[in-house]
Amino acid sequence: MTRISSILAAMMMALGLAATAAAQEDTMTDMPGEADISDTDLERFVEVQTDIQEITAEYSARLEGVEDPDDAAELQQEASQMMVEAVEDTGLDVATYNNIAVALETDEDLRERVQSMMN
Repeated sequence: MTRISSILAAMMMALGLAATAAAQEDTMTDMPGEADISDTDLERFVEVQTDIQEITAEYSARLEGVEDPDDAAELQQEASQMMVEAVEDTGLDVATYNNIAVALETDEDLRERVQSMMN
């Protein structure tokens, strides 16, 4: 469960950095049920987690020493772009990634499916 918690933390950072206002609106209005999430999309979601975690770790470390808000915003934008590219490189779009991440927060069965794919 600790591994899932750290992944959820990384996803929340990705959600905060990668989602635009429009994507966030779509996420809230088009929340998929478990049946709406294909195994292919879940596999892609799992596949990108290592990249997301690496980007999160790298940019979190880089942000620790930054005091200038403009520099911090620039690093956050750079991290966001890298996360978007990582997600899209798997064949997912950011909205689908975000929908899965949000669904994982409340859907225990979906969390178990993702966890089994990660093992």
